[in-house]
Amino acid sequence: MPTKKKIVILGTGVGAMSAAASLTSKPGWQDEYDITVYQMGWRCGGKGASGRNQAAGNRIEEHGLHIWIGFYLNAFGLMKDACDALRGLGVQQPFWQMENLFRTEAVDGCQFNAVQEWVDGNWRSWVIRFPVDESAPPWKARELTPTVHEFIQRILAFLKAYLNEHPGLEAISQVVFGGPLWSGLEHIAHRIFGAFTGPGSSAGLFGEFTAALTALVASPLRHEDLAAAKSGEENLLGKMDALADLVRPVMKAAAHISDDARRLYMVVDLGMAVVRGLVHDEVFQKGYDSIDHIEYRAWLSKWGAAEESVNSALVRALYDLAFGFEDGSVSKPNMAAGVAVRSMLRILLDFRGAVFWKMQAGMGDTIFAPLYTLLEKRGVRFKFFHRVEEVCLGSDGRSVGRIRMNIQATVKNGGAYQPLFDAQGTGTPYPIPSWPSAPFYDQLEEGVALEAGKINLESAWTDWPGVGSLELEQGRDFDLVVLGIPVGALGKLTPTLCEASAPWKAMCTELKTVQTQACQLWVKDTVQELGWNDPGVVMDAYAENLDTWADMSHLIPRESWPERLRPGSIAYFCGVLEDSPTKPPAVPDPAYPRAQAERVKNMAVQWITSNTAHLWPKAAVPLNPAGFDWNKLVDPAEREGVARFDSQYWRANIDPTERYVLSLTGQTQYRLRADRSGFENLFLAGDWTYTGLNVGCVEAGVMSGMRASKAICGYPAQIIGEEDFK
Repeated sequence: MPTKKKIVILGTGVGAMSAAASLTSKPGWQDEYDITVYQMGWRCGGKGASGRNQAAGNRIEEHGLHIWIGFYLNAFGLMKDACDALRGLGVQQPFWQMENLFRTEAVDGCQFNAVQEWVDGNWRSWVIRFPVDESAPPWKARELTPTVHEFIQRILAFLKAYLNEHPGLEAISQVVFGGPLWSGLEHIAHRIFGAFTGPGSSAGLFGEFTAALTALVASPLRHEDLAAAKSGEENLLGKMDALADLVRPVMKAAAHISDDARRLYMVVDLGMAVVRGLVHDEVFQKGYDSIDHIEYRAWLSKWGAAEESVNSALVRALYDLAFGFEDGSVSKPNMAAGVAVRSMLRILLDFRGAVFWKMQAGMGDTIFAPLYTLLEKRGVRFKFFHRVEEVCLGSDGRSVGRIRMNIQATVKNGGAYQPLFDAQGTGTPYPIPSWPSAPFYDQLEEGVALEAGKINLESAWTDWPGVGSLELEQGRDFDLVVLGIPVGALGKLTPTLCEASAPWKAMCTELKTVQTQACQLWVKDTVQELGWNDPGVVMDAYAENLDTWADMSHLIPRESWPERLRPGSIAYFCGVLEDSPTKPPAVPDPAYPRAQAERVKNMAVQWITSNTAHLWPKAAVPLNPAGFDWNKLVDPAEREGVARFDSQYWRANIDPTERYVLSLTGQTQYRLRADRSGFENLFLAGDWTYTGLNVGCVEAGVMSGMRASKAICGYPAQIIGEEDFK
């Protein structure tokens, strides 16, 4: 009987877990592989880990705001397959069904998303309604994402629909343009630039362009069509450029009439810049990576977008979504143009069912509990409380030879740690398997000491020495390694790999990461009672640093609050956290993470005091309409004033494994592919690798894990959206 290959997986983030799930989805995998997963601390999830605070109503405590986007076809497919596989193994957990895991929060067929605009010294809410089709969710879609050619068609169709259908714009059109926006654009040119007729006139130019545009939107677009569009001034692209020169000043002149007119101007302006840039820069031939050497806002400006559009809330929202600020400084926005354009197009034009999908419990409950359960039942072994200290080069100089670990704790009686418990929500008819916010100390030999010392086993600065060490050797303990530890920690963990491989060293030193911060509030009132009228909102581009807010009130039934403490709403905020002027200590120092948590707390209190009045005008103190009434917060201890904030949840994501990977200008070249680590037995899994997205997100992590699995065992056969073109 052939000897099984031993695979070691380091880490349990979404990349590592998707690699394990893909490996074990191959029929007959048990005959070929023996898989062991090593994880520090007591839970799976990496940056996506969440916990239940059993001392506070089983409330959900996250690393940050995690919302899935409608183009995450691989990620949704992973969860659909996991749910189906669990049922096939006889696991009857009601929550682990796709319809229960995710929700759109649609109202009248629309989803409410918002950005905040700073106009004339005041914030203005721009609520954008996206259509929802719950009959076609992303887990039912397994086709490839559109190519750039198809995206251009979708951009143009989107602009046409926006012009015709956006509420309030038709009345403006009648006043300014004398007719419907799209069909009346010829009248714009005629009225503004004179009653010219014939070839080359403004009206004739627009007529020629709209005829070509109509044909373009209505029919498939081929390479030769785009090549022809780019050659000569009398072709489609020439007409587009000339039309842009005509339309922009007219739209800009009308922008002052109302918010709707100004927003229309920016949407059209940005849309024209993107289409022109995609065609002029031959992105349809060269791929999105070909423009990653230029910063996104500079690229938009290069192709004609006005300064006010480039600096608009629409553009800023993408940076907030990807934490795209170098060193965590909001004064240093930076995203590679190709990454940004690809992400923006997929978010807006390739979502399935809805733009945003909210999880119906914590990310740990919704994603990592079913994945862990599936893998454990399939025969994958999990070794919790194992911290990787070094991944060492082997004597051959071509592969990983040793892995050194610190054993953080031992399970009583030599058994396996049982990480999950059933959390029963007051409004949920069944318990949900969940991760606790702290280890189950009663399962550990060192539990009393760990609990008494408040030891954080997930902190890089803990002074807990552990209880022993473990060294894995190639050939004896493993044949292959899947490395799922984020790039922010790899420089320290892989010094011999850095010495042996220039690309590996470049990845570890050149790819930049950013700290983030998060704050969760449990509020007595509903969001409507607080003064926000749009349901289920997800909001970006607001005041720094907690610039992103999501109403997560749908989680209230999942938690276990007594009636007197039952919140009316739950708010999640997040944003970047600027790096400290001084470097973090390189030695164990538990005071450092405590100081950073206190820093986040103080900033959050100041931010809430200064910025919630715009979002929640009815939460202000009567004598201070610009402030916040702290008595609105749920506090089991019933403290007074700002002291009630102590009962809420906040965190500083400062650990090397928690830092968010950035997509800075010129850095795509340093990402290594999951199957091209440069070492024969080493495969990579995480959103920091080179994928079809190259931005930090769940989908990129899943794609990376799937690619690692495919390199090892040939499965899965298809990874959706790996390449820009097909």
